[in-house]
Amino acid sequence: MYLAYTYFIKNKITNQFYYGSRCRNIKLKRTPQEDLWIHYFTSSNKIHKLIDIHGKESFEFIILLQDINYKKCYDYEQILIKEHVNDNKCLNMYCRLTNTF
Repeated sequence: MYLAYTYFIKNKITNQFYYGSRCRNIKLKRTPQEDLWIHYFTSSNKIHKLIDIHGKESFEFIILLQDINYKKCYDYEQILIKEHVNDNKCLNMYCRLTNTF
């Protein structure tokens, strides 16, 4: 079954991390496991720069939530960002729940 998902990615060298959510994989007919870190490497330019510097293998990633309802995945992503946005290792630059950078 093709589900939307929320994920966590962490660079094992710098300990910088990123939360994200995705639903485009559904249209592409990919499960989250078939999509994340195989075809999709986040929309974060900072993650892409770290990939260029350290390589894809320097990251760990986990799918935190899978659901048919993308809004549920997106809302969970925003809750996680809100909890961590002030951590200097967090690469998420903006939390929509609090309108803070």
